[in-house]
Amino acid sequence: MIMFESFLISLIANFVTIGGQIAIKNMIQNKSLETEIRKAFNNALKKWTINNNILGKEEIYINQKLKLLIDCVKEPTKITNLDKNTSQLINYFKLELQKNQITWNFIMDTHFQNEINKLNSIEDAILDIQELLNQTELSKRELKKVRVEKKYDANLVNQLVKESTQLYSEGNILKSFEKISIAYNLAPYNSKVVERYATVLFRNAEFEEIAKIIGEYEETGKEEDVCITRVKGEYYRRIKEYEKSNEVLRKSNFETEYNIAYLIGINYLFLYGQNHDNINLFKAKQFFEKANNLFQDLWHIKLNLAIVHRLIDKTNPNLTLEKETISLLNAKINLHPQKVSAKLYRLLYYVLVDNFEKFEKYINNDKKRLSKNYLLTIDFIDSAKERINLIHKDEYTRNKYILGFVRWSNYFSLNY
Repeated sequence: MIMFESFLISLIANFVTIGGQIAIKNMIQNKSLETEIRKAFNNALKKWTINNNILGKEEIYINQKLKLLIDCVKEPTKITNLDKNTSQLINYFKLELQKNQITWNFIMDTHFQNEINKLNSIEDAILDIQELLNQTELSKRELKKVRVEKKYDANLVNQLVKESTQLYSEGNILKSFEKISIAYNLAPYNSKVVERYATVLFRNAEFEEIAKIIGEYEETGKEEDVCITRVKGEYYRRIKEYEKSNEVLRKSNFETEYNIAYLIGINYLFLYGQNHDNINLFKAKQFFEKANNLFQDLWHIKLNLAIVHRLIDKTNPNLTLEKETISLLNAKINLHPQKVSAKLYRLLYYVLVDNFEKFEKYINNDKKRLSKNYLLTIDFIDSAKERINLIHKDEYTRNKYILGFVRWSNYFSLNY
């Protein structure tokens, strides 16, 4: 029984951290099951907070209960020492899970239990932060100040950022998130860590969490640098506030930062899609060219610049630029065969040059060779559709490619 209770504690410990929530979502790969497990946890938590005179879920983070539960994950023998009301939460969770037979059968599966137990390596780093949260006498602003001033191992944090970046470039999003989650909990106001953490959150469509991170950073009073500017600009772009995004990004030095220039170009391209004002199209070209001049070997910059060239004059495309684009894409895919974003851009390339035969070929190839467990965000697909709508005015051609993208994306796990 102790072993199963330890597993339930592991599940709870992951549900109350953002990293654990995303990891569980990726692991279960079944939206209805994930919803049922989450509902069971929320119902148990609601009942537990009422019975223990706790006014809101957030109180879990400002008492010793979470730390105690995580301690039990590391040392199952401590379960026998749990106080009555903490044991009560575990029992409530178990009872709620048993209300749905399909969910309970899934929970009882030993493979799922083993996978959950693997997630708990990230909890060691989280403990350090939880100890600060246990100081209930601190106000929120005082707590933020403590976290800002808290010393951390810079070498460890830098190594975690480096590993996360490498894993992300290879297409291993979940492992990348595990690494950067540890770094973020150790150094939550290091702007480079914040940017890398936000990059992975964007892939998981965690826009509310990103808005929260931005707000917390601003409350510290620290001066905003280019890393935070990029996060804010990307956030407004993802929620389709393109003009607001450009307003933020233009405060930074886009003359020397290729990714700032690129983001401004994307905003102008999508603004053109909204109002078909050629001024926005030529501004998009201006900023994509600036980004391309600053960094010559990035396929996503070159493809969007090639799209703009065709939109300006379909009869006179920049064939040299298009050849460079597909060459870079193929090189990236050969180096990292599981890099789904590069494969998505390869499909877009064949949309641009209107080669449906190769478009279909790579849809079928990707389904054979890519991991089905890869997580795609729905806005990732939406941005591809926006480009298709820009490239092809003919409804039949446009729908043919969009339906192809839908078939391709349905193979993967979509995160809404």
